[in-house]
Amino acid sequence: MSISILFSVKVGGNLVESYNIKNIIDSIEKNSFYKNHEIHFFIEKNINKNLFSYLKLINKKNLKLFYYDKLSWYQWLINSFNNANQFDYLITCHDDVYIVTNNFDKILGDELSNINNLGCFSFIDDGYKRRLFNPQTRGAYHIDRVYKDSRAKGIEAEYHLQKPNWHTKCLYLRKLYNTVTNYKKNNKLEIDNNFYFEVLSRIFLNYSKIDFPKKKIRVHSFWTALMGFRVQNLKYFTINDFDVSHGLFADEDTCLSTQINNLQNILLPNVSYYHDRNMDISRSWKNIKRDYDKVSNIFKKNWHYYPTKIELLSLKERIDLINFLTTKYNNKFT
Repeated sequence: MSISILFSVKVGGNLVESYNIKNIIDSIEKNSFYKNHEIHFFIEKNINKNLFSYLKLINKKNLKLFYYDKLSWYQWLINSFNNANQFDYLITCHDDVYIVTNNFDKILGDELSNINNLGCFSFIDDGYKRRLFNPQTRGAYHIDRVYKDSRAKGIEAEYHLQKPNWHTKCLYLRKLYNTVTNYKKNNKLEIDNNFYFEVLSRIFLNYSKIDFPKKKIRVHSFWTALMGFRVQNLKYFTINDFDVSHGLFADEDTCLSTQINNLQNILLPNVSYYHDRNMDISRSWKNIKRDYDKVSNIFKKNWHYYPTKIELLSLKERIDLINFLTTKYNNKFT
């Protein structure tokens, strides 16, 4: 059965380059099976002149460009939801995310078609191949995280077979490696310039023991880098307006909204994408730092708790939070 997908991409900031946009388009067109998709770019005026010129030259029938002086994350999502009415699925993603798996649309259609209460879905981010800590999902309330600090130690989920704190050592090694080699992207993916670091990282990381699930699994929450939806289920949940241009806590907010409405969030391990980011930090980190308190307070107003990393809480505070959420939301989040 053929499926149709709308890809919606938010483009903003002077750090976005034309090769980012080209890679998005090429990766979707190269790896689509059904070829009946559309790509919508939502573009803010704060992009650089070279990118603006490049976008004007693109001429594809399945590509639409929408220009805004300023566009919040919430406004982008609402516009994306509204534009998706004629499609089976909607995939929202960053402007530096590229599909990797061939026939990904056929795979996701086959895998998700029998899940009527589908909330969000996402794929494996191949960024883990850089040999850095790259958790596939936002942190949840798992026993090993609550009692053993598994996320802080880098031994959560697919990294559970690694030695504690391997990730901080690999990150330091990567920074040193980049400095010594004078590494620069030059429009290339970091994983394409990774051979010698792969050898060095073996000191701390047993790459062969990264343990992904073998089939689709239910998860708590994804990252904003790539989030997919079945369009017919969008009507069952609402999202909150954090009044910022970036996606701070938008992923958690969206996935809580699905769960409170009895929808399931699903990770598909047999489809991959690559989030082409620098090291372990978002390009929007300055804006995120500036807006952190504002967004946290709006989140608290709507969900009745602060979205604080549980690693910053004492064990008693963690358990108290889980007990509160369990009671408040009838065990839907925990």
